[in-house]
Amino acid sequence: MFQSNRQLLILSGLLGIVIAIVGQAITLGSPTIDESGGEMATWLADNRALALTGSYLLGLGIALTIPLLVVIYSRLRAAEGGAAMMSATFLLTSLAAIAIVLVALGTFAVGAYRADSVTGDTAGLTRDLAWGILALSAFPAAIAMLAAARLILQTHALPAYIGYLGILGAVLHLASAAAFDTGSGWNLQNGSGVAEISFYLFLVTAGIALLRQREEEFTVVGLAAAAMLSEMGTVVSGAAIVEGTTSAGTARQTN
Repeated sequence: MFQSNRQLLILSGLLGIVIAIVGQAITLGSPTIDESGGEMATWLADNRALALTGSYLLGLGIALTIPLLVVIYSRLRAAEGGAAMMSATFLLTSLAAIAIVLVALGTFAVGAYRADSVTGDTAGLTRDLAWGILALSAFPAAIAMLAAARLILQTHALPAYIGYLGILGAVLHLASAAAFDTGSGWNLQNGSGVAEISFYLFLVTAGIALLRQREEEFTVVGLAAAAMLSEMGTVVSGAAIVEGTTSAGTARQTN
C-alpha cells in the first residue's frame, strides 16, 4: 500500500493534523479565558464527554505529527551534512513544544475528568494553567521553525516558500506568547490559534513536498552520490567537447 516507510510516516503526520483540528473544533464552544470559573465549571459539567473527547483527539493528533517531524528532520539533516546541528535543533525544539502542549492538554483534561465535583475556582484555575502552559510552547516552536527556515533557504532541501512560512510562523508564535502578558484572554486565545494554524500549514506544505521527493534525497550518501554523478557528467561533457574540438582541428590541418 505504501511505497516506503517514509510515505507512511508523512501520511500519519498529515492525518494527525486533521485529527487535531477535529479535536479543537469539538471544544470551540467552551468558555473563553476571560469568562468566570463558575461558567467554566458549568460547561464542563454539561459537556464532560465532549471535553474529554476533544482533549483525547487533540493529544492524539499532535502526537501523530512526530513521525512527520522526523521525516522533515531526516531531509534537513541530509541537506545540512556534517554535524547537522541546525537540523538537530529543529527536531529537539519541535519535540519540546509538543511535550509542553501535551502537558497543557492534560491540565485541561483533569478539570474535565472531575467535572462532576470541580468548583468554579478549580475549573478556572485548571483552564488558566492550561493556557499559560500552552503559551510557553511558543518559544521552542519558534526556534524550531526558524531553524528549519534557515536550512530550507540555505540548502533548498524544500521549496523556499516553506522556509518563509517557517519565519512567519516563528513571529506569530512569539507574538502569541507575548499576548499572555497583556492580560487579555482574547489576545491569548486568538493569538495562539493563529500561531497554531501557521504551524499546521508549515507541516502540511512540508509533508506534501516531501512526498514528491526521491528516496535518495534523504540520505547524505544519496546526496553525495547525486552530486558526484552530476560532477562526473560535467567532466564527461567537458571532455567530449574538448575531444570534439581537437578532432575538428586535426581534420582541418589534414585537409
